[in-house]
Amino acid sequence: MRRIPTALLFFAPLALAQNVPRFAFTFPDSSFSPTAVAVDLSGNTYLTGGVAGNPFAATPGAYQSQNDGGTCYGGGGIGPPAPIHCRNAFVIKLDPSGAVVFATYLGGTADANGTAIAVDSQQNVYVAGTLANCCFPFTPGAAFGNSAINDSGSVVGFIAKLNAAGTELEYATLVPATLLTAIALDTVGDVYFTGAWDGPGAGQFPTTPGAFQTAPLIPATASNQGEAVVGELNSSGSALLYGTYLSGSQGVSSAIGIAVDSSGNALVAGSTQASDFPATSGQFTANSSNLFLAKLSASGSNLLYSTLLGAASAGATKVGPAGDIYIACQAAANFPVTAVGFGVAPAAGNYDNFLLHVSNDGSSVADSIYLPFTLAAAPAGALDVDAGGNAYVVGYGSIMPTAGAFQTSAGDEQSPVVVAKITPNGGIAGATYLGASAGNSVTGIAAERDGSVVVAGQMGGIDFPPGFIGNVFLAANFFPGITLENSASFVANTVVPGELVSIQGYGIGPSTANAGAVQVSFGDFSAPVSYAQAQQINVQVPWEISGQSLTQVQITYNGQQAGSVTVPIAAAQPGIFYVDNSDGSVNSPSNPAHAGDYISIYGTGGGVMGPAGLTGGLWPLNPLSSFTQPVSVSIGGEAAGVLYGGSAPTLGSGFFQINVQLPSNLASTQPVRISIGGASSVPFPVAIH
Repeated sequence: MRRIPTALLFFAPLALAQNVPRFAFTFPDSSFSPTAVAVDLSGNTYLTGGVAGNPFAATPGAYQSQNDGGTCYGGGGIGPPAPIHCRNAFVIKLDPSGAVVFATYLGGTADANGTAIAVDSQQNVYVAGTLANCCFPFTPGAAFGNSAINDSGSVVGFIAKLNAAGTELEYATLVPATLLTAIALDTVGDVYFTGAWDGPGAGQFPTTPGAFQTAPLIPATASNQGEAVVGELNSSGSALLYGTYLSGSQGVSSAIGIAVDSSGNALVAGSTQASDFPATSGQFTANSSNLFLAKLSASGSNLLYSTLLGAASAGATKVGPAGDIYIACQAAANFPVTAVGFGVAPAAGNYDNFLLHVSNDGSSVADSIYLPFTLAAAPAGALDVDAGGNAYVVGYGSIMPTAGAFQTSAGDEQSPVVVAKITPNGGIAGATYLGASAGNSVTGIAAERDGSVVVAGQMGGIDFPPGFIGNVFLAANFFPGITLENSASFVANTVVPGELVSIQGYGIGPSTANAGAVQVSFGDFSAPVSYAQAQQINVQVPWEISGQSLTQVQITYNGQQAGSVTVPIAAAQPGIFYVDNSDGSVNSPSNPAHAGDYISIYGTGGGVMGPAGLTGGLWPLNPLSSFTQPVSVSIGGEAAGVLYGGSAPTLGSGFFQINVQLPSNLASTQPVRISIGGASSVPFPVAIH
């Protein structure tokens, strides 16, 4: 058996002298208005918003090389509106290092702004936004073309899909009479959207036969009123699968957030002033102004439930891994509080911000978590939820930063930016300030699978991050607080007995690597430390924590506590370090395996084995240990025969080894995925010829 390369024992060590994000993207000038951000499973970042003029050079081959906006009119004060260049939407994709993969304008001669963005598993990019008057480059066969534009000059929504390279517009369609606020994707590429009907003067939102509410309920002569709308667009952008209003008859109803569950049911959150908003039986009692949460069937024909959660204004809405729902909202005075995780209670009589955690059937509020700060101005982008059910929120205010925070003091005393990570049970896993000394404005947050976050917005000073000059930034890949991740896959937020993990944070160890200066414990058990530095500590999770559901991780540096965090314990969380060919050499594109031959997969996070491993020790040559949970492997989507699964003799007990036979019909580079006890790994590439 070959020993694992030493570099992998000290996986991805950082050597930064000061707290900086992994990258910060500088926009050319303040004509940019970033409004929404998304990330994919490969760590790429996507941004949309609006831009005036041509302040950036589109990348070669980009779908739209320049701003096509014509003349709009703006300004204020005395005199007629001044002519200005109309805005176009933009889409920018950055790789994990912050390098531009593509940058393109998106729009026509009228004013267009991106308001929401999403990415599918193939890295195709979906953008929604608003369009004033005309025109937009809708594609042939689109569900709605320029006929959707009303002569009155009302705002129109648009939805567009770009290919992964940003070179082609797969489709673009208008959405008549609609102010789009949020979109969500299902597994087949259908787009679910929500927003508000632009009122009687805008024409009609295109409802479909059999939809839950096919016509507006507010009086036809009403002005400055709207109703929430929800729709599903098919994967080619050629047809509206369903479109429905969602409102009462007496007052404005608007939808801000949307999410879709695994069955294709849409979850919509918004606010209503209608006393007759369609709440289903057995739900909460309506107030004069209420936050609503509604779940529409996959066909859009009926409400599975609709509940009024109290006097509040809805913001972003996300579905957690168990189908539970998270809603960021601003609530009226005396809104009920179930968790005060920041240690601060709302003042009596104040309007405050909350994170609601609602059961998947809408029947109960698991937590109403008071946030002692104001949510970001773009309400649909102020929240994200990761695969572990942790919620991430961004806004403005004053907090007590947690141990390992990225930034421990407010950069801008007038509008300090705050980022917080909240666990599924309402605890605070991380809280940090973010930003320069002046002019900070944030519009969106997205959670990476490694526990870091991406925050989009504007930073007015030249001191964030140090050495960067500019006034608009996308700050990416920093950790809100102490975070534990699998050292092979970087998947964060749970730990497994025996697993090799990297603890990420700031100020948690010495400025120069020194493993002996740091001690780490998981509950009552010490963890062997293989690498320690101010921003990263590598340890093995003690095997002895098996059977527990939670563990408190304590970090001590030079005899002083440097931080602690409580994390859930999982039965398995496999991550792959590398793959060996049958001759013992490391698999790579220049050294591929033969189809039909066998390979050995080395990783960590496989869970308990029998006989048990020794924390900090090596696996013996005899006896071999085996997984106590079922193991399967797929390669290129095909099942591979597992020849052996268990300990990796002569390697540290944090490693596992799985030997499999490659399918004989595969070639080129294929993804390998391990499943242990139902927990799947991130795909890992293996080269085959």
